[in-house]
Amino acid sequence: MYTLRMVINRWSVSVLNRFSWSGFVDLSRRRKRLTGRLVIGLLWGSVWAPQVGLACGGFFCSLVPINQAGEQIIFKQQGNDVTAIVQIQYVGQAEDFSWVVPVPGIPTFAAGSNLLFQTLEPMTRPQFNLLESGEVCLEDLESDSSVVNLGGAATEGDAVEVEVLLSETVGPYDVQVIQSEDPEALATWLVDNNYDLSERGAELIEPYVTSGMNFVVLKLSSGQTVGDLRPLVMNYMTEQVMIPIRLTAVAAQDDMGVLVWILGEGRAVPTNYPHVTVNYSQIDWFNGTQTAYASYQQLVADAMDEAGGQGFATDYAGTDLDVWESLSRLQDGASGQLTQLGSIQGRSAYMRSALLPPGGLSFATLTGIVINQSAVFEGRENEVFFNDDLLEQTFNDAQWDAVRSAIETEINDSVIEPINNSFSVFEAPHYLTRMYTRLSAAEMTLDPTFDFNLTMASQTIVREASLVSTCSGGSTQWNMTLGQGTDRDGELIMQGVGLPPTFFSTLPVVQSFVQSIDLTRSEGAAERITSNSFKPVRYVSTDSGLEVVAEVAPVRKKRRGGSVSLELLGLLAGLMVLRWSRARRCDQRCSVALR
Repeated sequence: MYTLRMVINRWSVSVLNRFSWSGFVDLSRRRKRLTGRLVIGLLWGSVWAPQVGLACGGFFCSLVPINQAGEQIIFKQQGNDVTAIVQIQYVGQAEDFSWVVPVPGIPTFAAGSNLLFQTLEPMTRPQFNLLESGEVCLEDLESDSSVVNLGGAATEGDAVEVEVLLSETVGPYDVQVIQSEDPEALATWLVDNNYDLSERGAELIEPYVTSGMNFVVLKLSSGQTVGDLRPLVMNYMTEQVMIPIRLTAVAAQDDMGVLVWILGEGRAVPTNYPHVTVNYSQIDWFNGTQTAYASYQQLVADAMDEAGGQGFATDYAGTDLDVWESLSRLQDGASGQLTQLGSIQGRSAYMRSALLPPGGLSFATLTGIVINQSAVFEGRENEVFFNDDLLEQTFNDAQWDAVRSAIETEINDSVIEPINNSFSVFEAPHYLTRMYTRLSAAEMTLDPTFDFNLTMASQTIVREASLVSTCSGGSTQWNMTLGQGTDRDGELIMQGVGLPPTFFSTLPVVQSFVQSIDLTRSEGAAERITSNSFKPVRYVSTDSGLEVVAEVAPVRKKRRGGSVSLELLGLLAGLMVLRWSRARRCDQRCSVALR
């Protein structure tokens, strides 16, 4: 029965997800893209130009530039008031960490919480649901062995030309805002202050200097570790949100992901990059929503390349996700956890509670605090932490009170306050848009800008497709149609003979990655510049797997004049020959099903 296939299918998905195979998507086709994509450093930066709000930046360190593998940025815009929250991740030595970003004016700064991104990203991630119904023939279920996967990143120098406008400590960072009218002087200042500014980096900062921007310079404060890195919250005045992606090219990896959330009065749209809708026929719908999302990310990369290298896809746009409700529960939980911690009397119980998420500290941070109170403790962390007798022997009452006070102060300063600083952007109801793209350094030639379009329709977070199977004449026949969230609701995209797609076989990619390309703006409807339509692909199950028996390229508009082109006649003739050849090779069951 078909229900048995569904049970096996779902069990296989759970096994794969448990072993973190959800990103397995047609590896043979993707091998070239995946080669060398080992992440050795991540930066999410923030950059601003006069009258334009930006987020992004260059990652510099004292030895070599750190590879920038992705960016996650949150913008909230109310009139000309913009708050940007930028996630910063880094792998390397703490003394080598540094961050350089152009800004308009002198922003105000606060430390944010990684919990914001850890909560927001999965909440707003597109979901891909395949609705299965019907039944397959028992003969197909017993004989079939084929399965399918449809892949579809200071101190002041001697150069007098550089002025330090602001110097303060923000969370784990020493922050400076510097200014110069001379690109050469700024480049010299950065090099003199242990920022490894390559020739390419000096070239990329020049237009921001000549535009009159200031620069934010970050380093980790003395005694801070890489584990103390947190998002940076910046507030400034500007007219339009912008990502100055050109500076990111300093250390960007190929096909670097850029994920941006924008909160405001309506749906956010790119104003100088195309808006690209992917061809949802190319999603791996058959291995669960996690694998489908992994295939969607790669599909976005392929679609952006096909669209010319630059563009954004909308993952979600709407008001139905109550992000604030989830964040406020987390916020209340962390605050309540700190209050409860103060009432715990047992020493080992106190230590355990001080480590618990969401309001607890990391083991390294907790250890550092305790060592400061008693050097005797150093090297005995695992032995002492959870043993009341050893804690009593290690700390007298006065020392223990000092330990508790230091721990609770650190939790308030490094956990609770950053949560409050960053979560507050979601406090009032806002329209939320999430957009995604993949860019390589050579494609980072234009800083993308965004605005709000109050008339554009929302984009649901859920995309659906339906797979219906029937057993007729001893042979399984199936159809697959797209559903909500794809802009092609009810469109037939696949049909076949034999078992429908399951695991690990490969469906050939025979269609464009792009469904449509639009130019969007703050007012009016989008201007469509590319529109592809597709005929369904037909498959037949054979001993060697699922094979294409008929595939038609995107439908082209008819030429004026009404005549039938020789190209079209040749295509029809080729399909007839293919049909005849396949029919001769098929067994009687296959032949009957294809009539």
